[in-house]
Amino acid sequence: MATLTDCTSLAEALETDERIYDRFVAAGSAFQRLAKVVMREDTAGRLTLADIARMGGVPLASVLPDAESVSERTLSRQSRPTPVAAVFDARPMLAAGFEPLPSILDFVEELAPGSSFAVEASFEPKPLVRLFEGRGYSANSQALAADHWRVEFQPAIEETDACLPLGAPSAQP
Repeated sequence: MATLTDCTSLAEALETDERIYDRFVAAGSAFQRLAKVVMREDTAGRLTLADIARMGGVPLASVLPDAESVSERTLSRQSRPTPVAAVFDARPMLAAGFEPLPSILDFVEELAPGSSFAVEASFEPKPLVRLFEGRGYSANSQALAADHWRVEFQPAIEETDACLPLGAPSAQP
């Protein structure tokens, strides 16, 4: 059996142990709700085990105590004051019943490294906030109306970046 690390993608982990996600579900009900999003073919290879744990709001060690930590990222939560480079409005996709996470990941991957961005949704997307905070962004959520939230993501200052998932801002020289 391959060694799992915090940087192992969910897709790779599932190839090693097809019941691995069951351990996440046993750790909390949030994972049951997230399954339809993270288990998708277009998403599972783009999210690490650490990403999944963050999205569910639990430490990876509580779900997979044997997983090795290879990430040496140390982030300062101080944001660089940069204007929002682009906005992704997920509300039409959500209203149509589509899951926007794969499209949001595509959107962020197309931005210049270290860019600030915003996501608009019909609710406060807390799992998305936790995901990108773990990838080196600080987040500021604002309720613009009862069914309209805007979350601005600013790149945090990084000191090391041993495990940078897709879309993470790069370290500053």
